[in-house]
This record gives sequence, structure tokens and C-alpha cells, in this order.
Amino acid sequence: MPLPTRAEARQLLEQHVQDEYQRYHARMVATAMEGYARHYDEDPDLWFLTGFLHDIDFEEFPEEHPGISLGWFREWGYPEELIHAVEAHAYGYNSFKTLPQTRLASALLACDE
Repeated sequence: MPLPTRAEARQLLEQHVQDEYQRYHARMVATAMEGYARHYDEDPDLWFLTGFLHDIDFEEFPEEHPGISLGWFREWGYPEELIHAVEAHAYGYNSFKTLPQTRLASALLACDE
């Protein structure tokens, strides 16, 4: 499956995230990520969706976050760059040790703080 459309991503978020603050957080990180993508001449949809979906499993599975969503993203055939960024944004959380290796991953880590 290629990346979802923004409408499909919104449906995924609404399915897995009920807390309004977490939904707001997803929109704010996604908006910032899209801005950085445009600044760096990168793919704005990939960057937006990475920011939008980065915490999709947090509410349901906080003790495993982001491990569950990483599995979903692999199963759904999302790009490895998105998967790496989501994994790296959790450096030091729930024993995740992946450091950001791409501009996308570094931007997500910064925007999520």
C-alpha cells in the first residue's frame, strides 16, 4: 500500500486516537513537518504524513509505543524513510535506541519536542 491520502490518514488517526489533545498534537507536528519539507525541497506529503501518524499507537499502546505502529507501517508497505523517522523519534523512550539518520527523522524528533 502506498502512503495514505490525507483523508485516509485522518481516518486512521480518528480510529486509533480519541484524545483531542493528541489529535491536535498530530496536526501541529504534521504542519511543522510540511513546512520543513517545503523549505528543504522535500516531499511535503511524506513529511506531513510522517508527522501526522508518528504517535498513532501512543494512546492505545503507550508501553510499546512506537513499536505497534512500526509494525502497522511495515505491514501497510509504508516507505522505510517514514518508518525510520517514527522509530528514531522515540530514542530513549521504551528502550528504543535508534538515532535519526535522515533529515526527515531529525525534523520529526525536533518537531515532536
